[in-house]
Amino acid sequence: MLRISNKGLPVHSLYVGSRDGKAFSDVDRQSVTEVVGNSFDCSTFIDASGHFQGRSVATLLINIATDDGASVEELARSLGIILADDSAVTVSSAAKLRTAVASTDAALQSIKESIGDAVAVYVRTLVALLARAGVSLSPRRAGMLRRSVLAVHAAALTLNADASPANSAPGC
Repeated sequence: MLRISNKGLPVHSLYVGSRDGKAFSDVDRQSVTEVVGNSFDCSTFIDASGHFQGRSVATLLINIATDDGASVEELARSLGIILADDSAVTVSSAAKLRTAVASTDAALQSIKESIGDAVAVYVRTLVALLARAGVSLSPRRAGMLRRSVLAVHAAALTLNADASPANSAPGC
C-alpha cells in the first residue's frame, strides 16, 4: 500500500472495468466520478487497459487516499452495482433460471419436512440473541427468516446435491 507523503494516508487502488469492455460512456464516467467524489476528499482517476477472461477491457484505475479501508470496500460494491451489466437476459440464461426456480420449488416441501423444525429452532435462537442485543424481530419477520433459510437451502441443493444446511444458515 502506498502512502501520500504530505498526509500520511494509505492509498487504495480500485480497478474498475467498463460495462462492455469498450471505452467508458460519459454517463458511466460521470457516475463513477460523482460517487467517488461524494465519498472521499482525495482521489485520482487514470484511464487504463485491463484484461479479463482473455479480453481487453477499458479500465479506470482509481486511487483513493484514506485510512478508511472499509469505506473503500463499500465504494467498490456500490460501483459494481452502478456499472452492472444491464443488457437483456439471453434466452438460454432465462431458461436456466426458470429450471432452477422450478427445481427449487419442487424441493422446498421435502426440505420443510426434513429440516423445518431444526430451522425453526435456529430462528428462535437467532431471535432471542437479537433481542438480547436490543434488536426486536416480530413473529412475522421470524417466519419470513425461517422461510428464507429453507428456500436458500432448497436452492443450494438444486445447485449441489451435497449442500449442507449449515451453509444455508451460517452459524447452524
